Amino acid sequence: MNICGKIVNIKSKSNILFLLIKNNNINQIVIKNNINYYLTNLNIGDVINCKVISDKNNNGKYKTEYKSFELKNLNVISKNNKNYKINVNKDNVIKYSNTKYEIRKYLHKLGYLEVDPPILTNGEVSSKSESFSTLYSKKDIKLYLRKTMDIFLRMYSCSGFNKIYSIGKCYRNEYITSKYKPEFEMLSIFSNYLSKNKAIKIAINLIKIITSKNIKLKFIDEKNYSKIIPKENVFYIVSNYHNTINSYCAILENNETNEFKIKYKNATIVHGVSEICDYNEYTKKLVNQGKKDDYGELQILEDLINSGAPQCYNLGISIIRILSLYNNLKIKDYDIFSFDRLGGK
Repeated sequence: MNICGKIVNIKSKSNILFLLIKNNNINQIVIKNNINYYLTNLNIGDVINCKVISDKNNNGKYKTEYKSFELKNLNVISKNNKNYKINVNKDNVIKYSNTKYEIRKYLHKLGYLEVDPPILTNGEVSSKSESFSTLYSKKDIKLYLRKTMDIFLRMYSCSGFNKIYSIGKCYRNEYITSKYKPEFEMLSIFSNYLSKNKAIKIAINLIKIITSKNIKLKFIDEKNYSKIIPKENVFYIVSNYHNTINSYCAILENNETNEFKIKYKNATIVHGVSEICDYNEYTKKLVNQGKKDDYGELQILEDLINSGAPQCYNLGISIIRILSLYNNLKIKDYDIFSFDRLGGK
């Protein structure tokens, strides 16, 4: 008779190898010959197909509580030979999930509303990074995956939603590095009439939730930060950034931007930005950043700002980057389905 199933346990005793396999029922395969070969070449998770001789009496001959079969022939589909396999630390996945739960509790306690912005848009964000595009075949319209949730959250904030946030995926058609992925998750928070100092306080509290620790903080301006070697265990709150083309932020009188970054191990983990309210300033930034031809529905935001937009502070936080840096891990250690599965190595 034939038996097929996945190996869920491997044990050896007294020159006998016991393979516990699972199909519709749990069965015990007993190997008495070439034990060392099988121990070397079989792994938990392998799928086996074999001819066996049944131990009809199942009289405890091999000291197992399961129904026993002696091996006659064995074929193996090893998980190690598959093009793609899932390698994941279950504790990391649980930690990431629990962290997002605690963040949601904290924000809801402060009165924030979780919203779910669109993923597909017919307008391309003004940004130097490339977009993922697709075709809506029913209407022959080119669409894009969002590179950021900020455009839509700003539309919410201009429409009377004063305290909102979203935890969601963003997509940028660029290379995979140790710090960046083409598909990544962000926490974005938009607060109308929030001051910079209060935004920093919220960011610090969120970092404490993510790390589950009291953390060491140091306030520093951007000019001095660029001159130091950051300490390993310190979170730096960096301010006084000079206005640049890439900065999409309200500008102060001294030509500095009303923004801050929190850096840890020299990586930006939080970016706080005061959104542009002035229409002329907003349109000038669009042109400087390279306004795309496919502007589409993003014209809605331009019209909202033109009609009068409230002062708003935006926090962008990479939860998974904080977790990985703080625990000396890689981002992919928290990701079951790495982007590499699509053809990378």
